Amino acid sequence: MKPNLLYLAAGCGLAGLLVFAMPSGPLGAYNISAKGRVHERLAYLSQLCREAGQQAGCDIPADRKTLQQVKWKQGKYWRAVRWPDDPTGQINPLGIGKVAVNVGLGGCGNYRNDKGSFSGLLCNSHLGKLQFMHAMRSREAETPAETRALIAAWAGFAFDVASGRQDPQENFCTAIRARGDPLAAALAPEGFPFCEGSETGARPHPAWRVSTLFAMRCRSPISSGTCNELTGDGAIAAARDNARGALLHLIEDSYSRSHTARAESKPTGPYQPVIDCLPVREFYFYEDNKKRHSAADSMPEFAASCRAGGAVLDPVTAGAQMLALIERSDDAAQREAVALVMDRVLGGG
Repeated sequence: MKPNLLYLAAGCGLAGLLVFAMPSGPLGAYNISAKGRVHERLAYLSQLCREAGQQAGCDIPADRKTLQQVKWKQGKYWRAVRWPDDPTGQINPLGIGKVAVNVGLGGCGNYRNDKGSFSGLLCNSHLGKLQFMHAMRSREAETPAETRALIAAWAGFAFDVASGRQDPQENFCTAIRARGDPLAAALAPEGFPFCEGSETGARPHPAWRVSTLFAMRCRSPISSGTCNELTGDGAIAAARDNARGALLHLIEDSYSRSHTARAESKPTGPYQPVIDCLPVREFYFYEDNKKRHSAADSMPEFAASCRAGGAVLDPVTAGAQMLALIERSDDAAQREAVALVMDRVLGGG
């Protein structure tokens, strides 16, 4: 199936294929790159801890070098945990130039402020109204309470998809709007063109299903106007896997000093690769630190607070506990999953 995805992907074209290194700044706390692989390593450590039944308190790397030695590609979730940074599968040899232009060189600039419309999942995820997927403010004037409400709603929805509680084949807008939480305005706003299918006009498209959000591939090197969507069992599997990855990614991003200020860091920095296991004091908006955002993207060190056994968990333990809750998948587990993010990861507030 090849639906029109003007509102899903970046929606921007290129005059030609540009090939150069992926910029590090706006692609999440631990961005996809030829080096790094921090999300993938943390996810694998969470997986190993859960499989060993030790999620009450996982072992965390002693230093950066130890984390860098984790064999991330042996893990189950290394592809899925990338989903929020590359939600439409554009980072590949053909699409890298398009992404670099849209995200790294300003092509997504129209979506960096409150006036920007929902005109693409890639752009809005990193720079616009969906920054809550990365534990950040989604509007410049957004209050901490509003950010927390969006994060809680996203965690609940992603958990339902990951655990099988949410049918991936259900109409996307129906499912989102029925939840009665802030996600409706963020993911399926009024006028969203894919709530109902259209077979007429210059750009006909089918109605989105829940799986559409998680199972798109926009790999054209020129534009993201038309993309491929996985269907059938492949779409269901992709939705559940990528929703798991989204939950792990949300947890991990929240510890980045480029995304949040926790108790030992200042709201204005320093943007260092250090993971603090203390309550979040402030959620950043990308415009806050766009020139310095990448400073915390490299291999992180775990601060002493992550070894102190406090109320805020480290990201490896929090990820392992999330995986255990997904396995349970009952109503209580869903509530506990949201509470895990809000209380044991973000630290209440």
